[in-house]
Amino acid sequence: MQVSSINHYAVHVNETNLYHIVDLNAKTCTCRRFDLDQLPCVHATVACRIRNTSVYNMCSKFYTANAIVPAYEEPIWPIGNKSEWSVPEEVQNKVVLPPIRQVVFGRRKTNKIPSQGRKG
Repeated sequence: MQVSSINHYAVHVNETNLYHIVDLNAKTCTCRRFDLDQLPCVHATVACRIRNTSVYNMCSKFYTANAIVPAYEEPIWPIGNKSEWSVPEEVQNKVVLPPIRQVVFGRRKTNKIPSQGRKG
C-alpha cells in the first residue's frame, strides 16, 4: 500500500487501484469498515503505523475488558421446562399468523453474466 499524507491526522491510502482516505482524528475511512465496526480497518492500521500511533487507541471503548466484563456479571438463568412457564392468559390467547407472502410459480430466474467470448 502506498500512503500519502494529507494533514496531521488524515492520510491517502492507495491499495491496488483503490483509494481510501483515513482520518485518525475522526476515526473514519472511506471504506466505511472503520466507521461501522469502530475497529481500525487495514487502511487505518497502515495510517497508524505511518503516524506512529497505537492502533489500540483507535478501537472503540466498547471493545475493552472494562466494557465487556460487566455484561456477564449477572447470572443468566435457564428458562426451564415449557410446562413450568407462567404465561399470562392475554398472551396465551393471542393468535400470531405467519407473514403474508406472494407465492411465485415457476423456476427462479437467475442473472447470468456471460463469460468473455460467449454471448448472452
